[in-house]
Amino acid sequence: MNSSWISSNIRRSPPDALYFLALLSRRLHFIALPIYFARNGIDLETKTATIELETDRLDPLSALKICLFLSSMDHISCVFPHPSCYSIVLVLAQMKRFQTFILRLAYVKTVTLYLDPHHLRARRCLSTGRCLSVTTDEALKEWACQYGALLNCIVQKGCKSLTAINGGQVTEAYELQPLGFSEKYLPSVALHLFPSQNAQMLGFRRDPTQGTVDIRLPPVPSSGLSMLTSLHIHSPTLLVPPGLDWMISALRHSPITSLTICMSSTAVDSRFWGTILALVASAAPNLTAVALTEIDLRNEHDALEFIARLPRLTDLDLAHVRPLLDTCTPHADGSHLPLEASSQLPRSPHRH
Repeated sequence: MNSSWISSNIRRSPPDALYFLALLSRRLHFIALPIYFARNGIDLETKTATIELETDRLDPLSALKICLFLSSMDHISCVFPHPSCYSIVLVLAQMKRFQTFILRLAYVKTVTLYLDPHHLRARRCLSTGRCLSVTTDEALKEWACQYGALLNCIVQKGCKSLTAINGGQVTEAYELQPLGFSEKYLPSVALHLFPSQNAQMLGFRRDPTQGTVDIRLPPVPSSGLSMLTSLHIHSPTLLVPPGLDWMISALRHSPITSLTICMSSTAVDSRFWGTILALVASAAPNLTAVALTEIDLRNEHDALEFIARLPRLTDLDLAHVRPLLDTCTPHADGSHLPLEASSQLPRSPHRH
């Protein structure tokens, strides 16, 4: 039977039918799956895909996992579902599915993780926008294990650019150390000398109302094999423990030169930024390109002190929640600070 004839006759088949046809024989596999992928926005020529995971039916990831002719991806964006406001189990199951797919690839160049789709979060969690942020020791351990395993799997497959967007999972499991700790919690010199060992060392402790065990994501291996050069964080899951520990290890053990951080005060407590940015500056002194977004009056000083600690910075992008004409001279759009203006930034006592 002619392949062109088969293709023309199955082209209008429902997606699920194409998926099951691909399982029947090798010949049908190579005919049906390209049709399925084209219909679902997966470009085989550029090896680019944006997939939205489903919990109750087949989705494009199901087809990608059985595909025999796609051994690598140049770019993949994965949108995780918001199946529950009360249990993290279903989210973890979807992370495991995506990790299994990444494991079978020879390499992946660019990955974007949407940990919670905006439209679902807005509809289901309109009151707080921080669904699943409160947790227990058991749930936190499961989250840290699976999230860390996924991130490290991506790094180990040669990823050069990783982006995390949305998601407030387990982001209230830790709180700042009580007053009496240093204003910056650890001086810059100490941060260089002592690698991240636990959240307490980072200036945080477990919220006693949620648990007592100090739990971390498994760090990026220090083997020197990481090829990650760009890290873009628009998710609080990597800005507070236990995810903060992973970000610091990634900065220490990867050749990262480009970093983006969303400083939204609705996602991360504004009191945290002094601690977070001091740790980042100490872990990644070789940054050459930095973008800080959603800066507001409460965290602007922390942002400027952070920039002053980066001696190799050549490319800077600052985006405020609204224009701050009294603190910098913005471009026409009122959002960007040229690097030439960095001479006006506060000098850190630790910068040489």
